[in-house]
Amino acid sequence: MMLGLCGVEVNTDSDTFQPGPAVGFTRMAPEKLASLKEVAEVCGVSKRTAARYTERDDFPDPIGELGVGRIWRRRDVERWAARTLPLTTGRPPTK
Repeated sequence: MMLGLCGVEVNTDSDTFQPGPAVGFTRMAPEKLASLKEVAEVCGVSKRTAARYTERDDFPDPIGELGVGRIWRRRDVERWAARTLPLTTGRPPTK
């Protein structure tokens, strides 16, 4: 069964993304993607703090944007969190 969402078709039988014409990234399982909500969960912080993290120069670039906002590879976010968190005190640098 295929469900369409924001230019992305999700194959519910195999749990892989089938990019529609408006999306420029390749097939990827949904659990390998992270919206801001998942970024917050991976980092153990609020969505507001996660949004600030995504503005840092050293945060991974998003791979695309859906109706829910920007999306990242979960693996990239996990690697960033492992090498960067916990942050030292003070304000983070911005992009």
